[in-house]
Amino acid sequence: MARASIRAALVISLTSALPLSAQTDKATGIQLDLVSAAVQRVKTMYFAADYARGAEEADRLVKQFPKSRELAAWRVANLARGDRPRDAQAGAKALLDGNRNDAWGWFAQTLFLEYAGINYDGPPILASSAEAYKRAPKDPSIAWLRALALSAEGQSKQALGLIDSVAARGSLSTEMLNLRANAVYNLATASRQRDQKLIDSAMALYADVRARYPDDVASHVFPGSRMLNLGRFVEAHALLERATELAPTSVAAHQYYWASIDGLKERTQAERDSEALASVAALIRARGEDATVLAAAANQFRLRKQPERSKELEDKALALGSSSMTAETILMNRYRALAKDARDTTVKDPSVKARYKAALWAFVDRPTHQVDRILGDAYRELFYLADSTTHPDTLLRIVRGMVEYEGINPHVTYAEGAIKLADRGRDFREAERVAREGLKAGKSKIDSQRSIYETVGDYARAQDWMAAFMYDALGVVFMREGKLDEAERQLKHARELEPNSVKALYHLGELAERRGKLDDAEQFYAKGSLLSSIVTNPNRAALRAVYAKKRGSSDGYDAFFAGLADVDRANRKAAIAKTRAEKPAPLREFSLKTLDGQVVSPASLRGKTAVINTWGMWCGPCVAEMPEFQKLATKFAGDSTVKILTIDNDPNTDELRAWMAKKGYTFTTLIDDGHLKRSGIDTYPTTWFVDPSGRIVFTKTGWSEQLVEEFTWRVEMIKNRPAVP
Repeated sequence: MARASIRAALVISLTSALPLSAQTDKATGIQLDLVSAAVQRVKTMYFAADYARGAEEADRLVKQFPKSRELAAWRVANLARGDRPRDAQAGAKALLDGNRNDAWGWFAQTLFLEYAGINYDGPPILASSAEAYKRAPKDPSIAWLRALALSAEGQSKQALGLIDSVAARGSLSTEMLNLRANAVYNLATASRQRDQKLIDSAMALYADVRARYPDDVASHVFPGSRMLNLGRFVEAHALLERATELAPTSVAAHQYYWASIDGLKERTQAERDSEALASVAALIRARGEDATVLAAAANQFRLRKQPERSKELEDKALALGSSSMTAETILMNRYRALAKDARDTTVKDPSVKARYKAALWAFVDRPTHQVDRILGDAYRELFYLADSTTHPDTLLRIVRGMVEYEGINPHVTYAEGAIKLADRGRDFREAERVAREGLKAGKSKIDSQRSIYETVGDYARAQDWMAAFMYDALGVVFMREGKLDEAERQLKHARELEPNSVKALYHLGELAERRGKLDDAEQFYAKGSLLSSIVTNPNRAALRAVYAKKRGSSDGYDAFFAGLADVDRANRKAAIAKTRAEKPAPLREFSLKTLDGQVVSPASLRGKTAVINTWGMWCGPCVAEMPEFQKLATKFAGDSTVKILTIDNDPNTDELRAWMAKKGYTFTTLIDDGHLKRSGIDTYPTTWFVDPSGRIVFTKTGWSEQLVEEFTWRVEMIKNRPAVP
């Protein structure tokens, strides 16, 4: 064991044996050696990802050393990463309120914001860490904190510069060495075009830490978790298995390890289940009275089709603490399980929806909540269930709760919330306020995701897309209130920002109808009817209705709409032709098994035009287009020059096989072994259209409404004009 690891281990094992007649700091009255040991003990647990035990130890030790602000700050660090975010918030606040000129209050605040302050974005995290660093720039933990905040908030180059400056003053700690590797990795993956050389550099840095400090947990967990994201499951598995040996009570290390097991698709499902559940049993033996352990274990049993054992462990976790974040997560998962049945149109039991609604209200009415966004999730689900029978006061409460706590989907929370309030014919000022607040909330949401937009234009386009929802909502509010001129201004602005907004076109058509301008209404509805929508497109029914209103009947409507569709079809086909790759890239090598065990590789597809769809059962848009994809496969089943197949990345192949059999899907499905992550796929569904020489000529991301027609066009375009190798 290396020197730093030996020192940490000795501190943990000898703390209780240290003499009580220790040296004392006269200014503070703190026993220096005992306090240092206490801090090191809690800090070591943090870096071993053993947050629950770290928080427990810190709870005990801060009572013994109440004057140590550093110890209190590391307690907050463990709380923030564990099961008690409210306690982390209170601890950080107490430290700051006690002394805002001391670095440790800002240290605690930064880690709370980064890991438990879910409704905060980058700026306050960066500002808080800067305050800490300004007050103690030479303290190794404070320097680590500042570098962590910079790297986590998209400023990896600055983080690396800071780490280099610390290295110039002396040797780096293991946590700083790991952080340097993290910063290099974050820099390598900052855009959709990953920098493989930098990724290799990051992995080499982690390996160097392991070589110097073989028992360091973080240098196993960090690269292991990143390899999961890269689809390098075999390498991840080896690292994460070792991490669980080094940190046998760390829930985080075990969860990553279990994920790596599921990535080993060369094994059978039974083999993967056996290894994972053996690890689960070991964790329960080591720490079976910890609610976070029980909840993590329950989730594994649920995923591995043992619901009775899962419920038993969840009930035990709830009994240990009904007000914890773990309890909230369990209850959330339970009402979401009811949601699945409530939304399943094949379930005829009318009590399912009532039980689902009751579970949601029971959740929001709990006396305490640990995580705002889980509460917001419940309010959003109640919002979706609200209908004409929902009392206006109840609806108002739901919308207010959603606005206050949801924090993820402003286009739903603010825009749809405002519209539904206005549709009741009351609370217009509240509805207007919600929509206007949505403009700010929507902008903040896009700003928080700035790093995912590769160009300034992409970023500006996203801002316009989000703002269009809010202006559309304002237009509806004013229209319901009878302020038609103001409604028109807002709706037109929404369409200027997003010309293909299905909602804005529908509401402009509705406004035109209210004014008796049926020709204008028909034009708006016609344009909206031709746009794709994953949900029911209201323009289509409205177009048929206004057509009949203008002409006195629906006679001739089908021919009228077919004419519109013909023009639209020609426009869509021309637009697709323009997406053909000028220099088609070769399909990345793979060797994947089908559900029945056959091996498929790019070489086996040579000489054919291939359509390769990437998906998972967890992906709603993917599942929505599967019936059409089956039709596509059936259409080309007799064409030996075309191959239709999918790559599925679900963890449980047995469950996938059963689901496909139930749905009657017969298209070829390959089991992903990490290939999709290695290929940089981060949007589902994504479909590649590959020419006979193995080059990707077209790439389609996202759901397709006219899948059979548009995918067929791409196939025909490849067959009619093959790419030149």
